[in-house]
Formats: sequence, C-alpha cells, structure tokens
Amino acid sequence: ALQWHIHPPTAMAFLSHLLLLLPPQVNDASKEEIYALSRYITELSVCDANFVEVSPSAVAFSAVLNTLEDRRYRRLISNSMRDQYLRAIAMHVGLRVEDAEVVGARPKLKRLLASSLGSVDGSLG
Repeated sequence: ALQWHIHPPTAMAFLSHLLLLLPPQVNDASKEEIYALSRYITELSVCDANFVEVSPSAVAFSAVLNTLEDRRYRRLISNSMRDQYLRAIAMHVGLRVEDAEVVGARPKLKRLLASSLGSVDGSLG
C-alpha cells in the first residue's frame, strides 16, 4: 500500500487564499503590493520560534492586517472595502481581528518587520 504523508497548509498557502477574498474593486496593482508585503511578513515568521504554536491561518491573516494598517499601504484599500474584506474572511474562513491568536501574532510580526527594516515601529512609511 502507498503511504502518503500529508502536510498541512502553510501560512503562505493561506495568504494566497485570503487575498482571493479581497473585494473586486481593489485593483490588481494594489493587490500585488498588499501581497508582496504580506508575503514578506509571513516569511519573517518562519525565522521566529514564537510562531511554531501559531496556526498558519492566523499568521497569514495577521500579516495581511498589519499590511493593510501600515501607513504606506492604507491608501490601497478604502475603509469600506477593508470592512467588506474582513466580513468575507469571517464568513468564509472563520478568522476575526479579535481572535486570540491574531491579537497575539500581530505585535510580534510588527516587531519582526521593524527589526528586518531597521525601523522603530515596523512601518515602511
């Protein structure tokens, strides 16, 4: 018999799927920018042992939230589209901004980003 070893989805896999739920009004260039920073933040989590116990979906969602709230990226999506996106994530994925894992992961990811960029607050702009 074949012995298959199934691996759970990674944070990167979740990231790609979460971004598919962005409202269609968000243009492709903005989606690419959001993806690029979210991917970078998600990749940083792999280097930190604090994220071993955090679900990959919470890491990916936290990275997206941090990107959307970054000063430089805030302009890419209006507040109403952001709210629409968060409702879609809650409905289809079951993740919410106030989930304990998300609340715990977000400041850690901000610190990792700040450290990687040599900035104080983790913001790019």
